[in-house]
Amino acid sequence: MVEPVWHNFYEIGIDFIDEDHKNLIQIMNDIQNSCSSNCDTKIINNLLNKFISEARNHFQKEEDFLKETGYAGLENHRDFHRMLLKKADMTKNMCENSALDNNINDCIYKMIRLVIDEIFKGDIQFKAYLEEKGYIKN
Repeated sequence: MVEPVWHNFYEIGIDFIDEDHKNLIQIMNDIQNSCSSNCDTKIINNLLNKFISEARNHFQKEEDFLKETGYAGLENHRDFHRMLLKKADMTKNMCENSALDNNINDCIYKMIRLVIDEIFKGDIQFKAYLEEKGYIKN
């Protein structure tokens, strides 16, 4: 099983975005850790709900920030977030069923991929813009 770990190269350079990403990775660690002991479905469901709630809040804060900066790709980024949330909901449903079978590892991996996709496929697109506009200092 891949352990969700924060790496410095994930950093976007905006503190609240990076902290939210770290938090999402920590929730994934919590899910994985709770499964390595006894895989209590109630705990896992609560953590999955927390993950999706935190992701939704993060996306809203990020979109608000990008709107303030005048980022031209905001609508595409919103669409990307909507797609990720849809995937997260589908994965959560799969996880809930997998937890009943004690076969949650595939589910956890898919949730980890959602976080990594958010950082690399989504946020990296606006990082150069924010650097150019002076929001990120190198």
